[in-house]
Amino acid sequence: NMVRVIITTNFDPLMERALDEEEISYSVVTPDTNLKNVEPREHTSCRIIKPHGDWQELNLRNSDKEVADLPELLENELREIFNRYGLVVMGYRGYEKERLVTLLNERSSPYGLYWLVRNEPEETAEEIVQRQNGRWIRRESADVFMSELERKIQLFLERPESQTPEMAAEEFVL
Repeated sequence: NMVRVIITTNFDPLMERALDEEEISYSVVTPDTNLKNVEPREHTSCRIIKPHGDWQELNLRNSDKEVADLPELLENELREIFNRYGLVVMGYRGYEKERLVTLLNERSSPYGLYWLVRNEPEETAEEIVQRQNGRWIRRESADVFMSELERKIQLFLERPESQTPEMAAEEFVL
């Protein structure tokens, strides 16, 4: 499992279903999760973070007021993730009133930020990518991108001497 953390603003269980199909264990963190009582992120195969809630828990956060604020422990967890890992952003436009946008803007990480878009990005997303010295990935869909990524990773695993990760990453950009 190469993806250790998935952050989704969606309420649905699609990520969980996909991981179940691949038999990848995971934990789910929502705004109501007490992070003091869950297994540390480093000890889980994969963590799904749902800062806007989960429909199964009926803790949905979707009004401007609700998404502008996060519980302190969850905010700290997201800040640490944003600072410690490279990020690939897919299917997120960067709604300016969300606390996630502020955390992305405050990100201080030596690792890359890649933002997948189909068309022209939202102004807020453009500001984040520029501030973070990030890169745009323009593809017609996330499916196309994920298929390309899977193929590149497989080629790299089969022949690691032929291409550095940096060379592979360059092929995805624009």
